Amino acid sequence: MAEAAKKKRNPPVEAVIFIRTWQEARTVAEVCTKIGMQAASASQRATNLRKKGIKLKKMPRNTALVNIEKLKKLASDLAAPHPA
Repeated sequence: MAEAAKKKRNPPVEAVIFIRTWQEARTVAEVCTKIGMQAASASQRATNLRKKGIKLKKMPRNTALVNIEKLKKLASDLAAPHPA
């Protein structure tokens, strides 16, 4: 693979910084924004730390932060027939 085609990786985040950021954040996306990791990498790192006995909080799934009732109304409103 050519050098230009390789994806640039961020330097590793120290465990102390990762743990502090994880515990203070509300979502995995927030963690990623603050420390420059991919969501899958951040989630996997949290899982690996939990397996080692570190008690990291569980992050809510994206659906936990969505107002389902508002989305239902939006979908219903958009599906309503439009006058010609």
